[in-house]
Amino acid sequence: MKYFFVLFLAFQMLGLQAQSPAESTVHTCYAQWETAFNARGSEDVADGWHEGVIVSIRHSTGKNECLMGKVQVKEGKIGPIFLKYVDNKYEEYRPESKKSINNNVLKINPGSGISTTLRQNDDTLVNIIFKDKLKPKKKSFQQAPLPDLDDL
Repeated sequence: MKYFFVLFLAFQMLGLQAQSPAESTVHTCYAQWETAFNARGSEDVADGWHEGVIVSIRHSTGKNECLMGKVQVKEGKIGPIFLKYVDNKYEEYRPESKKSINNNVLKINPGSGISTTLRQNDDTLVNIIFKDKLKPKKKSFQQAPLPDLDDL
């Protein structure tokens, strides 16, 4: 009976260690794209219409939606935002910026690939992610094989 109790405690401890806070953290789609852009960098976003962008909507509850859409960029500012339906039709999305913050408009900084953050009245955060502007992975060198010890 003692052995059973000791084994039971050992398995409980192993189970607690396996669920560390770092591993159980859920990464939002925005955080994943931000990490990718920070690691690889971005090409500049030119003025004009951009289809295939991601509209990230982060709610104050912690929920993060990443929806496909299209936007117009003019002089570095993002104009109309359209969200894409599954039938490839679009609907305009008009986030209302918080009035207490001056000049709270979506802009794209050169070389960033992700717009500035727009804070809405309900503290929802909106960003536009230009996924097609993510630079490709850097080439890595091919590793040399190790010698087979039987050949020595």
